[in-house]
Amino acid sequence: AAAAAAAAASPSAPSNTGNMHNAGTSGTIGGSNVMSHDRVKPRLLAPSDPFLIHVGVSTADGTSIKASRQDKYKQVEEFLRLVDVAVSDATTGQHLRVPTEDAPLRLVDLGCGNAYLTFGAFALLNQNRGVPLEVVGVDVKRQARERNTRVADKLGWEEDCVFVEGTIAGATLQFPTMRPWEHARPEAPAEGAGAAVDGGAGE
Repeated sequence: AAAAAAAAASPSAPSNTGNMHNAGTSGTIGGSNVMSHDRVKPRLLAPSDPFLIHVGVSTADGTSIKASRQDKYKQVEEFLRLVDVAVSDATTGQHLRVPTEDAPLRLVDLGCGNAYLTFGAFALLNQNRGVPLEVVGVDVKRQARERNTRVADKLGWEEDCVFVEGTIAGATLQFPTMRPWEHARPEAPAEGAGAAVDGGAGE
């Protein structure tokens, strides 16, 4: 689109009506396939994923995404694409150690709310990719902790997905495999939402 705008603004831009005519029949403009812009991105989580069903994003039978939850589904998918690339790049660059069952990756969601993104990350990395992973969601609201804990129980993820009530600066992170002396408080300059993965190559 930027190239087309630049060509239209240039008084010396040659006419390309032949290619424009061909676009209506062959789907090309100047030799590039415009149909590539209409390709549907592959889904990272299918509507049948148990997580999406349990939180009400998918229909009860898992055949489709509810019309009223399309925006939430898109938000989860876009977040997971970022997580997927970040973890892949960090692993390839040896910035993340190779996780094991005894020493899994640890992900913290600060200000997790209803934990759609938290559960989504666990579903993608652990359930779909087989990456040993533990997550802790932190939120100041008791209702969020109670709701998310119930969802984790229903999904059978209660041992790996833990939710705590508290502020970002004051919450104590207690991962399932942490030894007592490893418990720590998250360091954050101010209240706000965020996520982090603990899995340094030096560990």
